[in-house]
Amino acid sequence: GLVNLGNTCFFNSVMQNLLAVRYLKDYFLNPVAAGASEGPLTSALRRFFLEINGDNLEAFSGNAKKRHRDYTTYNPKGLFGALCSKSSRFSGYHQQDSHELLRCLLDGLQVEGKHKESEEKNSANGKEDHTFVDHLFGGQFASTVTCCECGHSSSVLEPFLDVSLPIPFITAKSLEGCLQAFTKLEVLSGENAWGCDNCTRRKATKRLVIRKAPPVLTVHLKRFAQDMRGRLSKLTGHVAFDELLNLSPFLSTSRDGGLYRLVGVVEHSGTMKGGHYVAFVRGGSAGDGKENFWYYISDSDVRRTTLDQVLRSEAYLLFY
Repeated sequence: GLVNLGNTCFFNSVMQNLLAVRYLKDYFLNPVAAGASEGPLTSALRRFFLEINGDNLEAFSGNAKKRHRDYTTYNPKGLFGALCSKSSRFSGYHQQDSHELLRCLLDGLQVEGKHKESEEKNSANGKEDHTFVDHLFGGQFASTVTCCECGHSSSVLEPFLDVSLPIPFITAKSLEGCLQAFTKLEVLSGENAWGCDNCTRRKATKRLVIRKAPPVLTVHLKRFAQDMRGRLSKLTGHVAFDELLNLSPFLSTSRDGGLYRLVGVVEHSGTMKGGHYVAFVRGGSAGDGKENFWYYISDSDVRRTTLDQVLRSEAYLLFY
């Protein structure tokens, strides 16, 4: 478990899910990936992974405290402090949004990674810089507008580190339904009309697809909505999701595959004014026989749970 430093459940729930991502764990436990030019946030996250995955956790910096015969509690003050140095909005021990925390963390790691790559880059290699964040979490949308008259089309590519999905509860109460609504064909006419470069006609269709699927897919269900007066409210209710996610219907091509397995979930309970974040994560690996074990983690409280209970959670973030 992780010590709650003061309303930091939003941080702890995200970090528990990142600890469960095998690709990320492999990267940070690989000494070859470390370097002298590594930024402070990246260095703090590497230390976080190394200390938690070390053979003798309690030997590190006094950050560990035995709380249970099977589980250890770790104090993440070093990593949280490094993150607050990047973004002061997370300091002050106020409840924050776990998705904003995740984006701030990934963006910060990405910036530090690009700085490191630019220092180490061979001048003879003119390829675009890509950080480990891009390699693991980076995907790409393709938005294509097609003229209904002549068939001329134009596409715009947009990178992403996570997929933020609106929840149209009237038409969709499942993750697949949210993806279908997000990528559905849209007719552009009237005020939204498009001027075709080929025939100058204005009626067109617009379609968003995933051109490149990332190795680690993070889905954000947009449960916090804002009305016309700027007031925030929470969209409650269960959005069904499965252990396996087939992304193929939403890809521009099938060459990248698209079959994902659930790694973890962040759940928010309560209201906009007050609530609590918890994590559900898949634990272990094929080597230790615990790859199908699931855990419910609320800060320092760690319990075994079942996949059925995970799939019944009111998910806010999903990691595949």
